[in-house]
Amino acid sequence: MILVILWAFGAFCVLSLCEFLFKRKIIRGEYARKFAHIALGIYLAVSCLYLSWDQLRLLIVVGFFGAVAMHFLKLFKSIYDIDRSSWGDLLGPLTFAVLSFVTTSRVLFIAVVLHVALADGLAAIVGVRYGKNNGYKVFGYNKSIVGTFTFFCTSLIIMTAVLSFASIHAPHPELSLVAVPLATAAIENIAIFGVDNLLISVTVYGLFSLLKI
Repeated sequence: MILVILWAFGAFCVLSLCEFLFKRKIIRGEYARKFAHIALGIYLAVSCLYLSWDQLRLLIVVGFFGAVAMHFLKLFKSIYDIDRSSWGDLLGPLTFAVLSFVTTSRVLFIAVVLHVALADGLAAIVGVRYGKNNGYKVFGYNKSIVGTFTFFCTSLIIMTAVLSFASIHAPHPELSLVAVPLATAAIENIAIFGVDNLLISVTVYGLFSLLKI
């Protein structure tokens, strides 16, 4: 119980920092939302390194219900300072919760979390900042070449780290380095309403299984 409280307090501190920066007008809109997105994702990925799997599963489930409360009560305005409909703030935690019951592979779990949080978050930030002259519409949603390329490069870095430092002996490492970034970047590019959090997770999980990573 103490561990749950401490972990929840850590997550609350991350959200409070984002809210502080938002109220001081240091970050706004997509920047504020993705700052929280990236920070919480990295926090979860790091937690996976020192928590037991049962502890991690419990905390993720608690985190999901916390996300539900924040979504409907709008407890942190910085996360919802966007002018479009999105369910990503719920689909992400829900997907992680389900994944924690489907697998006990820490490497897979961390890869999924970093793709959803870091790759997707950086793609959005870079796209907003530098995508005005190379943007296009997908189902009415703004996308950009530079944003998609950022996602691909971040995914490539994540996969390189996974294959290099996790003592994984994949049968086809070169294929893994190409297939996962290409597939996840394509999925992120066409997903709307925040379902990219779900679809990216499913894609990473499926390719890890298929490629025996």
